[in-house]
Amino acid sequence: MTLGLPPRGSPVLCGRGPARPPCATDEEAPLIDGSTDCVRIVGAAWEHLRPTQALNHTGAAVDNPPVRYDDTGGPATSVRDARRGRTALDRVGFGLLVLAVVTAVLAMPFAVASMAGSLKHPVAADAFHLSVPAANQRSTTAVNLRLVGIDEPSQTVTVAVTGDRTCSANCGSGEDLQLFSLRSDPRGSDGAPPSQDVAVPASGEFDSSVTLPIEGSLGSYPFDHYQMLVGVGVADKTASGQVVPVPARSARDQLDVSFDEQLPRFDVATPRDVKGTYRFVGAQMALATTVDLTRPFYLQTLIVLIIAFIAIAGLYGVITREFKEVIGTVGVVVLGMWGVRTLLVGGYPPDSTAVDLILTFLILVLLMVVMVRGLLLMWQRIGNRQGTPLSRDRPALVGQTERTEESLDDIFSDIA
Repeated sequence: MTLGLPPRGSPVLCGRGPARPPCATDEEAPLIDGSTDCVRIVGAAWEHLRPTQALNHTGAAVDNPPVRYDDTGGPATSVRDARRGRTALDRVGFGLLVLAVVTAVLAMPFAVASMAGSLKHPVAADAFHLSVPAANQRSTTAVNLRLVGIDEPSQTVTVAVTGDRTCSANCGSGEDLQLFSLRSDPRGSDGAPPSQDVAVPASGEFDSSVTLPIEGSLGSYPFDHYQMLVGVGVADKTASGQVVPVPARSARDQLDVSFDEQLPRFDVATPRDVKGTYRFVGAQMALATTVDLTRPFYLQTLIVLIIAFIAIAGLYGVITREFKEVIGTVGVVVLGMWGVRTLLVGGYPPDSTAVDLILTFLILVLLMVVMVRGLLLMWQRIGNRQGTPLSRDRPALVGQTERTEESLDDIFSDIA
């Protein structure tokens, strides 16, 4: 870097507008003409200035620090710095886009396979057998448990209970089928857990539904996980209406229990028998099984990629576009980003999922970027209104024809 003076005969700064040409050279300009908003300096006046002095917009000599030339002989102007900064932003944005696209390409085959599996095996297509009745039983009860609804915020599921009972002798007045929702911690399972009863006739079909609590949290959507530990017990009804619990072993021998689900946007793992892990006081548990519910892989992949692409596009547009274009469209960007929530989350309550928190954070970041750019523009305009002096050591201003930033009034008037 070297210090230098503008060559003799070079144009002198004329006015503040980008369309105004140089008034004259320093040898030809005879006076200071304020009427044209143009500073004209005679050669002698220029020569009498000290290296650290400049003429301000009124023609008075003021102290001013010198401006350095770069190694190419040109001034290190703010325009050049801005271009360098924009090039760096372009490279960062390009790198992020490449990373997102590569991730999408790698994950897409697995997502397509998951989606094809969901289409090939629709809801309620698979049934899992939880127990099989023993031979030579005087009565058997076939039961199908189907998950038909789930309320993630309240952590409950609706189970449709259908089946029939076949009885050959001593059928009594029927029986009660007891459905329990067990705790996940077997050490805290003493006592009867939450349950609901389904009336089973002495012989024939039955159809009912119950609502049971489950464990899980919607906050980590689409990576949320729910676990349902369901237990089944049987109690006989006597002719007098008294309910007598059937021992667990006897009840298991006469039960034929199957399980399936009819829940959209959920995958159900194969149920696991956990009867040996639990013991109860006041309840005879014929069988106990755990059911795990998770989101399909294609749903998780689509949500993650859509959020990533929206975040990159929004930030890149707000950072690289002209400020007057950003300030006029920031509301559209915010509403568009929040509108994606309906596509990704559906009818879940607001602020109940991780998607809500991420989108809210992205909107906050976008608004902060816009505010920072606005503050920088205001600071620049405040500095320009105080007057920018001319100096023999400030060649960046000599012959300057680059377009300067519009004032805030011009920006908002253009928007209006």
